[in-house]
Amino acid sequence: MRLPRFLVRCAGLAALFLAMSGIAPALAQREVYTWPEPVAADDVWEMRLAHIFDDGILFDENKRERVLTRWTKPIRVVVRGDAAGDFLEHVDLVAADLSEASGIEIRVEVATLNRGDIELMLTWRKQYWPFFVSPVNPDDRAFTCIALPVSREGRMVRSDIHINAGNTGDAVARACILEELLQSFGLFGEVEDISTALNDHVGYQRLGDADRILVRTLYDERLTPGLTREEALALMPPILREKLTAR
Repeated sequence: MRLPRFLVRCAGLAALFLAMSGIAPALAQREVYTWPEPVAADDVWEMRLAHIFDDGILFDENKRERVLTRWTKPIRVVVRGDAAGDFLEHVDLVAADLSEASGIEIRVEVATLNRGDIELMLTWRKQYWPFFVSPVNPDDRAFTCIALPVSREGRMVRSDIHINAGNTGDAVARACILEELLQSFGLFGEVEDISTALNDHVGYQRLGDADRILVRTLYDERLTPGLTREEALALMPPILREKLTAR
């Protein structure tokens, strides 16, 4: 059963930034696994990954075309909430995977006074709803998880992630951590291919081969923030092939 979709209420400049980032909430996965299927270095997988790159990076979950977007500096992930301690080890593991794949330094901290580049709120409180978020369907009563990434001209500025583990359960919450951090790293889209955490019908708790290759490709210095879809797709094939064969 899928979890409910949500709308984000915002005003002024914040609304502009959020709209630019292509916000869409995560859905619950019917099944959750630790790892997706492995990737083979062949033409079939190269074609599959190219399609995922296009749909998952150059479009958002609402199928709106967007420029290539990523972080360009070291980032701090600040974990907050009453469930922070229960998931901190998992956040560390996912952050380490993303740091290795992207080459971006990631530091995970717990409930610091200063705001993080990525704020990750984790709670067991079933009644928790993040500010500015409301359900698309008025009958939905349980908030689950959402990422609110903000970008300017292809450069990530910040992201706010909210996960209600009380409503998702432990296993899905761990999958949400990976999915929402991927969205916060510039993989905004939703795809049908089951090899990636960008598929909303299945959840993965750790970064698999496909997503690792996609992140490595996205963060290759030959692909610069702000590239249009046409520009990115023209440059991407040899880079993707290189990442696929070098893993």
